[in-house]
Amino acid sequence: MKKNIVLTRTLLIILSCFFSMTTLANHALLPALKEWHPSQGQLKLNKNSSIVINATDEKNLLPTAELLQQDIKFITNLNLKIKVANSAKANDIYLNIEPKNEIFKGTAEAYQLTIRDKIIISAANNHGIFYGNQTLLQMLKTSKDNISLSKGQGIDSPDFKVRGIMLDVGRRYFEMEYLESLMRNMAWFKLNTLHLHFTDWVGFRLQSDTYPGLASKEAYSKEDIRRLQDIANQYHINIVPEIDVPAHATFMTDFKPDLAFSCESMRLAKWQGEESNKQNKAWTIDITKQKNRDWINALLNEFIPLFDGPYFHVGGDEYQYDPQKYQCPELMQTMLDKGYGRPGDIFIEWLNEVNELVKSHGKQTKIWNWWRFADNKTTLQPAKDIIVDVWNLPRQEQIIKDGYQVVLTPESLLYVSPGLENSDGYGIVDTKKIYEKWQPETQGNVLGYKVSIWSDKALEHSDQWFEGKSIEAKAVIAERIWGSKGSESVNGLLKRLSAVGNAPPSIYH
Repeated sequence: MKKNIVLTRTLLIILSCFFSMTTLANHALLPALKEWHPSQGQLKLNKNSSIVINATDEKNLLPTAELLQQDIKFITNLNLKIKVANSAKANDIYLNIEPKNEIFKGTAEAYQLTIRDKIIISAANNHGIFYGNQTLLQMLKTSKDNISLSKGQGIDSPDFKVRGIMLDVGRRYFEMEYLESLMRNMAWFKLNTLHLHFTDWVGFRLQSDTYPGLASKEAYSKEDIRRLQDIANQYHINIVPEIDVPAHATFMTDFKPDLAFSCESMRLAKWQGEESNKQNKAWTIDITKQKNRDWINALLNEFIPLFDGPYFHVGGDEYQYDPQKYQCPELMQTMLDKGYGRPGDIFIEWLNEVNELVKSHGKQTKIWNWWRFADNKTTLQPAKDIIVDVWNLPRQEQIIKDGYQVVLTPESLLYVSPGLENSDGYGIVDTKKIYEKWQPETQGNVLGYKVSIWSDKALEHSDQWFEGKSIEAKAVIAERIWGSKGSESVNGLLKRLSAVGNAPPSIYH
């Protein structure tokens, strides 16, 4: 008898998987649902269907309902009314916040999608409702008639808190229209973090009132920043702004030459190229001088408050290696005056000072993992409340073990650098490997992953060229770090990507 029960349960599981696969074959989703329990039949939206929200959730959910209304109209040509009521009728869409529901415990972005005589999207908060809406919209877009939905129930939630894209707008300017479209499509694939690398050695892309004339010719105004924030908030995206200091600062030291080190070893750097080195341009700001630290602080105090998100990134990347540090008299003298053991300690001291400034604005500091790269050695360490973007895979394990919260973007796996692509595969995300073989690190202090898109040596190309170079990598990482896997191979995912396509246009267009 017991054997028959086990066989029956096994058969039910197999049948459930079979019906789930065949039913969901009518609806391409990306990322795939983690859990789907199919029912028989279909529901069809019609002109009498409505989007219904509960009166207690009206203020919270109305903007989300309005986005859903616009997107459904774009996909189905149905202009659904938004109603406030305690229940929904057949063929309606009911958005329902259930903060005490145990199935949503443990993640702020979980949701449940139920399709029977009506559609119910439930979640503990607005984030989950929004992601349930994206799944519903993808189901509509990929159905044969754009109005029919397979009945069933799905429960879904991400494995990682941070699911991101980094875009290098410092080396080359990306148009506002592209950034808006990028965020809409990120949300479509349930990516929630956009790290904007606003400054680099060839550009400063933020118009500054504190230092007029600092910004590049193509730069984002205060109004642009506000607009980006408003769009990010609509699409449940955190913008992580980065002003990269004290290195990558050639554009800043050109603007204000006395920011630079006097010593040649801390001025010249391979990263700015031989032409800049021949002109004695300065790669790194001299942070041994308090006046230069004050200059940086004033810059950060101008821009940190402009951003709504919880983080601000101060770079801290690719200042000179230890041999160059030891050759700089002013850096070595400052090390001795302060009683430190290594010249790199000056940079850690500065990072920890800047961390306090960032925290004074109610935000958390982020940096790159440069202080642990190659021959860089220090006796000081960054404060443990700083989040580290780890790009160097060999240093990843130790930084995690040391207790830092991290976002992982390994250069060897998740860098899209089209201008630096080579025969060894550098700058190209191996989507087959990432999708079919790679296993994300899941330790507790790993906040998540991101694909980093760099503009080095590709400044002349268009925004859409970069989009074409990065879209498959973004889709693959979106599904892998959400934690689902809807295909056996990357080819299956790419077929779903083709079916799902781009999101409906932003409400701002």
